[in-house]
Amino acid sequence: MFYPHKNVDCKRKKEAKKEKVVIVVYLFINLQCKPKGPCYLPLQFAVSFSSGRTNTGGLLFVILYFYIFIQQRLGSDTAMNSLLAAIPDRYLQAQMTNQSRKILFIAYAFIGLLTESLISYLFPYTGLGGLICYPISIILSLLFGWTIYKITKLSLKPFLVGLTFFVFISLQFIVELYVHPQDFGGTTFQQITNCKRAYKNYDNISFESFPEISGAKRVAYIYKFKRKLPLSISILSIDTSEYEFASQVSRKYMILNFAHDTTYDTTLLKLIRTDTSLVIIENPKESSKTKVHVTDKFFLNNSAGGVIDRTNSIIYNIQLDTFEIDTGLKKLFYKYLRWTKKPAGNNGFASMAADE
Repeated sequence: MFYPHKNVDCKRKKEAKKEKVVIVVYLFINLQCKPKGPCYLPLQFAVSFSSGRTNTGGLLFVILYFYIFIQQRLGSDTAMNSLLAAIPDRYLQAQMTNQSRKILFIAYAFIGLLTESLISYLFPYTGLGGLICYPISIILSLLFGWTIYKITKLSLKPFLVGLTFFVFISLQFIVELYVHPQDFGGTTFQQITNCKRAYKNYDNISFESFPEISGAKRVAYIYKFKRKLPLSISILSIDTSEYEFASQVSRKYMILNFAHDTTYDTTLLKLIRTDTSLVIIENPKESSKTKVHVTDKFFLNNSAGGVIDRTNSIIYNIQLDTFEIDTGLKKLFYKYLRWTKKPAGNNGFASMAADE
């Protein structure tokens, strides 16, 4: 995790000699100052996974730096000659032809647009905010592609040209990832962080925890228990509320839907179907905690929905989960789990009984 240190007043270094140009291509710019020592500028290129946040100032600094670099350095023959003189001969070769440089520019612009397509596949739920994504991608592709086109006048060796190409593509990918909006589930970096946390806590996920999990942890659950999963799971929520739609105390129960029957934990729940209604009994084996509810007979047949009992201030909700994995990031995470983790065995269902 790289963040600027707090309460540290670090002065910028004096301007470098005019004959030398230092190209800074890093995402995070972390100014630090050693105790009783000179200030230094550690150059860091990383993606933050622990909080899902990036350094906006660092991104703007990099883009602004390259704009000034192109305008002031590459636009002047004198500056170009000075830059060439500052580069060791072992990094130079015969200058690329104008046609080769144009092909490189077109290749970068094309790959730059592909990065946005990849991000849209990984994080599809952008809403109306997604309208800004492709224009930003086009601008960055043209800007960085033109920068590479101008830099290749420096007669750099192929590995340096390739390195510059890779760094620019990586920087563009991170910028696009940062500005890519999401309607729900957190930012793109937060979703990546959630995948990392779910992977780290994979061994701690229990079969009974399904009603309380979502996102990446749900994907890990689906993979871990794939050998014992039913066709679907219904989550029954019973909320005691003082005001309409205002949940105060929520109790969730997992109902497993197989091809020919429905099962659930009989120590926590009991369902009784009559000709006209559905009787829900909470804590049936503890008389002091037992609560009885009566609702619509076909309530559990809904894939999603709720019923309000205004007389008793109770809200009943049902949510059906068919284990669909809907985003590219979650699919990629599931494949990674297949490569690196083993699923749990099929040990049956303790304390489970068929619906009456």
